[in-house]
Amino acid sequence: MGLLPSGLFLRHHALPPIKSYYYVDQKLSWTDAQQHCREQNGDLATVDNVADLQHLQESRTGFNYDDDFMWIGLYDDRTRWKWSLGDQDYKVGQNYGTWLGNNPDFSGNEENCTTMYYNGSWMDKSCDARFSATCFDDKEPHYILVPNPMTWYEALQYCRSHYTDLASVRNAAENEKVLAPQPFETWIGLHRYPWSHWSDGSGATFLNWGPGEPNSSRGPIAPRCVKMSVNSGHFFDEECGLLYNFACQGNLKQRSTFKLKISSEADMTDPEVEHQILEQLHAKLAELGVTGSNISWVLKDGQRRAGSSLEVVPRPRPVRQAAHCPLLGTSSYLLGTSSPLPPRYQLFSSYLLGPLTPVLDEHRVLANQCL
Repeated sequence: MGLLPSGLFLRHHALPPIKSYYYVDQKLSWTDAQQHCREQNGDLATVDNVADLQHLQESRTGFNYDDDFMWIGLYDDRTRWKWSLGDQDYKVGQNYGTWLGNNPDFSGNEENCTTMYYNGSWMDKSCDARFSATCFDDKEPHYILVPNPMTWYEALQYCRSHYTDLASVRNAAENEKVLAPQPFETWIGLHRYPWSHWSDGSGATFLNWGPGEPNSSRGPIAPRCVKMSVNSGHFFDEECGLLYNFACQGNLKQRSTFKLKISSEADMTDPEVEHQILEQLHAKLAELGVTGSNISWVLKDGQRRAGSSLEVVPRPRPVRQAAHCPLLGTSSYLLGTSSPLPPRYQLFSSYLLGPLTPVLDEHRVLANQCL
């Protein structure tokens, strides 16, 4: 039908998502609080900067509470480690390991690197302790003992400078090969980064610890979690099974604005014409990454046309001749955010934002026919 001979042109600007927090006045364990937030299509609160922190503190304004603390999404999964070679994930209890006794025991809350004892057993150690190192090389022999005492980080740098990396031990055969050349306790490549992730999976870069925190000494292998003081904004590590109120977050899309131009010789009140314009408009919006919009055609008196998802309101006014239109000699409609003009059509686009806020303000776009 040649609905859009000039094409459909869109200029779109979407602001980045913003975090929206809400406080839950119910005491739960950290895991149960996480589940509650996720059931609402959100997650426990993530705090990436001072502005987030202040926003989170404000989320409890107006509540009567008997406890200054609430759970947030920061946690330390002590079963999650990594091999330095290839940054390969390692999970305590799932992947191969010959841990000695109750290791890893995180003594002093600082044992985040691993040594192999002369009998092949593994122990977690402070990364600043000094031991020999077992390096891995792509060339034969693959495992090389470096007897010089070094910190784990010095050992990592030495092995990467002279060979390939610190040794990885992923099965019993490799454990025997690493053990063979060394009569000492030596560093291997297994290590971990504590407090590195939030519940939503994002990396933790803002850690507003209270004085002396985190202070869990010789804690269990079970994850440690973080409660936040609402008054001070400081973080404190805590046993995840204790009960506190908590804060959830959800990502709200900020309202997007766009301008578009539709030119057509067709009868704009024809339902088939409206349907084809709808299809082209949604396709263009999808190309721009605009999703979650609800757009539908309606009559000026508010009655909806069945089966449409774009709202346009005709005004009872005779259509002028095409000669009066400056664009392509056709009936043209210029849509965009503007002050009220004498429109023939009004377009309403309501962006549905998810479970926390049903709808933001209706985003009104006015279409001005050539007059």
